[in-house]
Amino acid sequence: MSVRRNGKVVNKPGRRSSPTTLGDRLAVPVSSGYTLRVHRPSMQVIRAINAKALELHPDPEPPVQTVEAVTGVVYRVAASEDDPAFAAANKAYEQGVERAQAARAEYLLDYVFRERLSVEGYETDEARAALVAQYAPERAAVEQYGTLPDDMRDLDDWQFVLRMFVVADAVDYGAVTLAAHKAFDVADVTEDELRARVTFL
Repeated sequence: MSVRRNGKVVNKPGRRSSPTTLGDRLAVPVSSGYTLRVHRPSMQVIRAINAKALELHPDPEPPVQTVEAVTGVVYRVAASEDDPAFAAANKAYEQGVERAQAARAEYLLDYVFRERLSVEGYETDEARAALVAQYAPERAAVEQYGTLPDDMRDLDDWQFVLRMFVVADAVDYGAVTLAAHKAFDVADVTEDELRARVTFL
């Protein structure tokens, strides 16, 4: 179901769904009543963004121990589970991997919000400016009564409205995150889609 807002048809607030298959799967209705679209990057862009994310947020080194051979050469080998210090070192390693993965996911999501995400019906600069103006009173209230994190204060007007008011709750963010990961999944292409592309060409 949809409603009109500022002369544009948008989804009725409260109705949303998760992305589905190639094409429409990247359309994400959100609780604020808008429909977002995550635009799939090229494979080369995907590789470049993933490489940068890994460069900025690499996984930690796994636990190792040093072993001195009879020749006097010291080797670094994987830590043994029999080593009393292994459990603590391995737990710290696993936590470090989780933090790195979360940081890479956050980097990817920030890229998608800035470069690959649009709001249906608000693709032009004029339309985006109108939406920013529509939320100006709410933004002023938030800035007056709330404390914003540094990463929100540094956003431009469009990104602020997009992340604060258009993508309104945790379920919305989860749906956008899911669409972003699907857009970056180069293996997520079906045989039927490949056939359709070849036929089209």
